[in-house]
Amino acid sequence: MTGQGPQQRKIIPRRVSGVSGSCPFDVDSGGAGEAVEAVRPSLTSRDEVEWAAARTDCDEHLLAQLLTLKSYQRMACLPKLDEIPETVVDFDRRAVDLPEGTMPRAANRTAERQRTAVRQRTGLSYDKAKARKIAEAVMRSEAVSKNRPADLINIALEKVVEAGLELPVRSGVSRSPGCCCH
Repeated sequence: MTGQGPQQRKIIPRRVSGVSGSCPFDVDSGGAGEAVEAVRPSLTSRDEVEWAAARTDCDEHLLAQLLTLKSYQRMACLPKLDEIPETVVDFDRRAVDLPEGTMPRAANRTAERQRTAVRQRTGLSYDKAKARKIAEAVMRSEAVSKNRPADLINIALEKVVEAGLELPVRSGVSRSPGCCCH
C-alpha cells in the first residue's frame, strides 16, 4: 500500500490478574539466584507500548523492541534476543496481547537500531572505556574498606549505572549460567 503511512496498531498493555508490577511466575532458580532475579519481567506501560509501536512495523519487531527496553530497565544492559528467557518473552507477549507464538525477531541492523532507540529514550550512553575507568576507580577506592570482591563489583556496577552508562560486556570466563548480560 504505497502512499499510506504505517498502520496504527491499537495495542494496550493489560494487567495480569494478581500482578502489581512483579513477575507472576514463581521461577525455580535451580541455583541461578541473581541471574533469575535479573531477568524477571516487569509490566509494560501504555507509553512504552506506544513508543515501541511507533518504531516498529510488525508484531515480532514490536516484541523485540519492548524486550530490549525492559531488559535495560531491569538489568542496565542490552542482551541479545535469543538470550532472553522464554518465560520473559511469553510474559511480555501476553502483557501486550500479541498473538500466541509471536517471537521477537530483529536482524542485526534492526537490533542495533532498537538498542540505539532504547539508549536515546533512557539517556543511556554506550562507552565501554569510560565505564571500565569508573569501575576501576571505584574498586580501587573502596578496596581500602572492603575486602570481598563481590562487594567491590556491586559498588562499581552501581556507580557505572548511576553515571548513565551501559554495563560493559563480561568475559566468558566470568559469565554466570543463565546470565544474558553480554
